[in-house]
Amino acid sequence: MVRRWWIYLREVFRPGARTLFSLALYLGIQLTIQSLRGKAPLEVTGDVGPGVLTLVLVLLYYRLSDEFKDAETDRLYFPERPVPSGRVRLEDLRALLRLTVAALVALHAIWGRARLAFAALLGFAWLMRRWFFLEGVLSRNRLLAFATHAPVSVIANVFVLAVYCNRTGEPLLARDALLVAVWFALPGYAWEIARKTRAPAEEQPGYQTYSGMLGARGSALLALAFVGGHVAGFVAAAPRLAWSPALVLAVGAAAAGAGAVLLRFVADPDTGSRRLRPATELYGFVTAVALIADLIARRGLVGA
Repeated sequence: MVRRWWIYLREVFRPGARTLFSLALYLGIQLTIQSLRGKAPLEVTGDVGPGVLTLVLVLLYYRLSDEFKDAETDRLYFPERPVPSGRVRLEDLRALLRLTVAALVALHAIWGRARLAFAALLGFAWLMRRWFFLEGVLSRNRLLAFATHAPVSVIANVFVLAVYCNRTGEPLLARDALLVAVWFALPGYAWEIARKTRAPAEEQPGYQTYSGMLGARGSALLALAFVGGHVAGFVAAAPRLAWSPALVLAVGAAAAGAGAVLLRFVADPDTGSRRLRPATELYGFVTAVALIADLIARRGLVGA
């Protein structure tokens, strides 16, 4: 079973990439809220380890949950994947799912820096696994599923903020914190739309995509709108955070690159969708890393 777990983790979950993503998200959110509240030098505490581990395990939890939700779809449309190909069994993933929950509960019983926010995050992820008890409606409408599932990103970001605010005694449910939570979720929304956008010739009968519901151009424009919203938030924060020219250049270049790929697809969907997902992934990664580097370079960093 352990060998089959590794097949699944290596091919589907990609633990290295998920850990890197979670670390960038954690540091980006915590350093941004500190900067908005005038802290210098910025501080990274020992909470970073269990905080990032929580994000990785929650990502694993709802990735595993999707295997059960999408078992029939994967069997029909993605037979090469580990479960439909028979290389991994659903029973294996059920055991891994239980182990993941046990690890999360044990971690927060011992660490307990943000138990309420963690409970909200895990509870929402559990509701996602259950289709919010509306499987007959949500499983047939990808847009409704996106609308109901998307808040998990904001809740995860609030969890990261709660870790910081609970340590310092600063307010969590404040305007700046909530804006940070939403802002850091936007690149992920662009990625989610882009990865299920197809050119007309790429659509598979019976497999629902965003482009199948909104049209290829409409779906790409929605992804572009999330990128644009993220850039707008970056511009709006400039007066308070005084971004460096290097960061402005990095974000501008990343946005121009993602925008060019999306707009090219809008202009001619027949060029294919293969670049949409990588472009939005790269945008999210570059902007997060550049932001972290800029904040540390200008405000300093200490450990605690």
